[in-house]
Amino acid sequence: MENNNYASQNDPQQNQFDPQAQGNQQTPYSAPQNNPAPPYNMPPQKVKKPIYKKWWFWLIIVIVAFIVIGSAFGGDSDTQATDGNTQTVTDSGNTENDTDIPSVIEAGTSVTADGLEISYISCNADYTDYSEYVPPADGNKIIRAEFEFKNVSDTDCSLSNFDCYADGAKCEIYYGADDYASPTLETISPNRTFKAIVYFEVPENAKNIEMEMETSFWSDDKIIFTVK
Repeated sequence: MENNNYASQNDPQQNQFDPQAQGNQQTPYSAPQNNPAPPYNMPPQKVKKPIYKKWWFWLIIVIVAFIVIGSAFGGDSDTQATDGNTQTVTDSGNTENDTDIPSVIEAGTSVTADGLEISYISCNADYTDYSEYVPPADGNKIIRAEFEFKNVSDTDCSLSNFDCYADGAKCEIYYGADDYASPTLETISPNRTFKAIVYFEVPENAKNIEMEMETSFWSDDKIIFTVK
C-alpha cells in the first residue's frame, strides 16, 4: 500500500495539467466596469444684446430729446400782454394793445403770461381797515391789493411766489385780514379763475413799493406790479 501511494504521487502523467478539468473550474467574479456616459453637448445659448445696443432704444431717446427741446423753446412764445379786451380800466375808457409785457404794471391792467391771464384789479397803498388787535408795527403801514387769475391754457397752471418790496427791501406778509388769499402755490384748472387778495406790511416812508410775481416754476420770468 505504501508503494502504490508513492507511485501515484510521483506519476508524471497524473501530475500533468488537465485542460478539461481546468475548464470546469469557476473563474473568480469580476465586477462589471461602469463605462462613463458620453458627454452631453448643450445646445448653444443665444446671447442677448444689451438694451443700449438695440436700435429702437436710441430711437426713443432721440424722440424724447426732441420733445423736451421743443417744450423748452415753445414755452417762451406764449408770453404776451393784452391791455385791451382783457383789461378792465378803472379810471379811463381807453384801451391799448401791446405785444410785450410792460416792465411795471399798474392797477386796472391785465396781462397774459404762460397761459395765465392776470388782472391787477385794485390796490390800496394805505389800508386802515385792519383789526385793532393786529396792528402794524410802529412806523409801518398796510397795503392791500386784489388780483384775478384765469387759466387760458389747456393744462393746469401753478402759481409761484408772490412778494413785496419797499425801496428794494423785502416786506412781510400781513395775516391780520379775514379775506387774505395768497396766490402762492395755488393750482388753477383750464378755463378756471382764482381771486387773490394780498396784504403786506411796509414802512410808512417808503418811496417805491412794488409787488413781484414769478410766472413759472421753470423760469426766472417775473411780473412787477406797482403800488406807488
